[in-house]
This record gives sequence, structure tokens and C-alpha cells, in this order.
Amino acid sequence: SILKGNNILSPNTDHYQKRKIRIKNILNNLMELERSIDVVVFPEYSFFDGFLEDKELEIEKISTKMNSIIIGNYYDQQERKSVTFIVLPKEINGKRIYKFYKFTPSKYDQDYLVKNEKFEIPRLFWKTEDGETVGMVVFTCIDFLSCDVSQLSYNNNIIIVIMHSKELSDFTERIKAMIRRSLENNKGCVGVFVNAFGGDLAAAGRTGFYGIGQSREDVENWRIRELKDS
Repeated sequence: SILKGNNILSPNTDHYQKRKIRIKNILNNLMELERSIDVVVFPEYSFFDGFLEDKELEIEKISTKMNSIIIGNYYDQQERKSVTFIVLPKEINGKRIYKFYKFTPSKYDQDYLVKNEKFEIPRLFWKTEDGETVGMVVFTCIDFLSCDVSQLSYNNNIIIVIMHSKELSDFTERIKAMIRRSLENNKGCVGVFVNAFGGDLAAAGRTGFYGIGQSREDVENWRIRELKDS
């Protein structure tokens, strides 16, 4: 297993502190950029249980200061669940942090997770300056392959999949199908895979952006674009 024995699910004190400092540095660097950031997304299992409440990390304060949505995931050792969270820069319906549980264990984490009875799909909608409604949906890794494509292609413009996997072919085929379906219904969508793997691994393990251009030629001959990890 890619998860077994590497402190991803059961971090020791030293690894916990190093990961916390790394995430803090990433967020601090983003705050120093001279442009606004709508959404910050971390891969699956990039956080540890307790990070959201950690007074040194201050995820909620950073979200407010950046005016950004922060999305991440951690393993709840007590509940044995993969928890995906969305931190909002301000309260909506009296809440700022929304949590959702991975529904389908993968072959990599099936020994660590209990299966949930409810399949939840986090969705966010907002209005642009032009008055257009933009929808965003978030999946935790293999849950993306378990969903019904017909339920997502109409009203969701941005599809985010947070992952911890070396295998991406099934995911790319699924996003292709969703893009095609959205075009058939005069919509448009893009897919963003935020993967814990990158660097020297094969292309199938990279974080990637998948979408189409806006010209008629691009719509008819849509292209997949990939961005290597920076």
C-alpha cells in the first residue's frame, strides 16, 4: 500500500509538526501574492487530524484574510474515515467549516477506512460580477468514479477531485465524458485533479487541469491540457 508505514495515516509528533509547518508556509506564500485567490485546494490526506483546530495553523483566520475557500482532507483515526473539509472565508447558514466523508474506499486505503452509508457531494454556487451562476463540486478521489455523470454535467462548471493515487486513467476518461456531456447541453465544465503524486512519476500521477477552450474550433476539437506541479 502507498499509505502503509509512511506516516500519512498515523503521523508521529515530528512528522505532524513538519507537515503543519509546510502547510503554513504554503498558505503564507499564497497570501503574499499580489492577486486574489478564490480557492486553495490541497490533495487527499495532506492534512492531519487536528490541523483545523490547531491554534498555530489558524486555517480559519487565513481563509478570512485571503478571502479564499480552503479545501483539504485528513484521516480521522478514531472514526476511521477520510474527511474532506471546506473552509469558507465567512459564515454561511451559521457555519464556516463543512465536512464530508469519503464514500468509497480505494484499494490503497480500504484496510483503514469504514464505508459510509451516505454518499455526499459537496457543492458550492456563487454569482459572478456579470450575474452568472458558477457551480463547483468536490470529490474525494475514487468517489469521482462512483458518481452518476448525468447528475453533474448540467449545473457544475468546476469539478475538483482531491486525490492520493498513482493511477489516473479512469479519472481522465470520466472527466472527458463529463465535458462532452456538458457541451451537448450547451454548458461548459473543467476538471481539476489535485493529486498528492507528481514530480518524477509518470504523467498519470500528475496534478492536472482538464478543459476546453472557448472558440468554436476548440469546442469541436476539445483538448486536454495538463500543468505539471510547480
